[in-house]
Amino acid sequence: MIGGFARCGTDCDDARADVRPGSPEVCDDVDTDCDGSIDEGVSYTLFVDEDRDGFGDVDSASERACRFVPGRAIVGEDCDDANPDVSPGAVDVCNGVDDDCDTRIDEGAEELCHLGDGIAEAACVQLEGEPAPRCVITRCAPDVLDCDLDPANGCEIAYCTNPSFCAGCAWGTDRTAYACDPATTCRDGACFPAPSFFFSREFTVRNLAGPLANARITLQRTCSRTDTTTTNASGNATLVWQNRNPPTRHYTVSAAGHATQVVDDAGASSVQMIPDDVLAAILAASPVPVDRRLGIVVIDGGDFGDVSEAIDGPVFSSPAIPATSYTLPLAGGRTRQVFVNVRPGRARVRALGAGDGRVVVRCFWDAAQTRPAPISHDVFVGPDAIVHQRFEVCGSAGVGGTTSSWARTRSCIRGSRCAARREWAGRRSTRAPRRPHSGRARSPVSRCDLSFPLKRWQPSVVDSLSTHVKSR
Repeated sequence: MIGGFARCGTDCDDARADVRPGSPEVCDDVDTDCDGSIDEGVSYTLFVDEDRDGFGDVDSASERACRFVPGRAIVGEDCDDANPDVSPGAVDVCNGVDDDCDTRIDEGAEELCHLGDGIAEAACVQLEGEPAPRCVITRCAPDVLDCDLDPANGCEIAYCTNPSFCAGCAWGTDRTAYACDPATTCRDGACFPAPSFFFSREFTVRNLAGPLANARITLQRTCSRTDTTTTNASGNATLVWQNRNPPTRHYTVSAAGHATQVVDDAGASSVQMIPDDVLAAILAASPVPVDRRLGIVVIDGGDFGDVSEAIDGPVFSSPAIPATSYTLPLAGGRTRQVFVNVRPGRARVRALGAGDGRVVVRCFWDAAQTRPAPISHDVFVGPDAIVHQRFEVCGSAGVGGTTSSWARTRSCIRGSRCAARREWAGRRSTRAPRRPHSGRARSPVSRCDLSFPLKRWQPSVVDSLSTHVKSR
């Protein structure tokens, strides 16, 4: 000091003794150490953190504070501050969102889809009609099934040993269909001990040229056994197996030069194989890229059909499974409906177009309508085999005109129900069964365009139709 003056004039606030070069910086909005920076090292730049995930909105107005403030974050790299699951510290999962804010979407997410128990293969895909991608199990490990279609718990049913689900998933209205008796257990996909029985199923396999010889037919889900047979020169075969008779059976049908197919019991008597080159042409017509990790369903014979959930309730009330569909022409004015990128798992293939204003009455394998065919098939859809189902001839009730669709269909159902009841009552009596009147003036059924006589209707079919009409 010389006469009260310092030798070096570096004090930035000579009125405060605590402000000078070398003074420790404290959080007080003052450049305490006179280095040109305020509160460096002792304060924080905070960003608005609306979702409270520890990362703030980098585009929000920042502020400095000496301590943490609720609703603020010291890192401002959050790319979606309204979603607590999105931040630089998050894991990118299969959902179509940049979860970790690295500008990439779902990178590495498909690997996480495989983490559930028993999953052999899975995919991160966006199915038709769904808002975002999600994990889908495409193949389970041997001897396990994904019955609840939830990738989070993997392929959860060990059908070879689980006495509650012995040989398969529970389908339809009976949730105990695959359960063993309490006195038995499930061994190799069959309830044990049990009497020794033999079971069989007849098959007829054809392709576009006629009967198909040397087609290999294998019963699915046989655990350690392999139950298989081969068609003869006439395309016929009988598959025989022992001790195992689940309520819903599925078979794989394969042949050289043809797409492998999966069929159920109802479809065994009329298997139509599709050659590889024909399938390639079918898929080439798809309006979207075909993901072969998902399922393919081909429905021939009618101008409508769909793939629905195989759940409790009548066949007409099951919701559709996500898939992309398109139609192709067939000879004779018939239609081929193709479903690609179908979610793998259990499904119901049916001769019914949901919401198209038509109600299927009955189907036949032949044009002469002498061989009744089912109106639906419950199958497993997957990447290993396509589903090809033919509905050769199906009768339907057309709904239209000036009266509302529901009112017209209700009249058809009511008239048909009465006709069916009269016929069944007539069969129990000595009188000849009464048939529904075909005149327009005397019967409500006349307001429907029926493709065959109602005398062949059964009460169960009428009840299912009524349920569908009410659900609409």
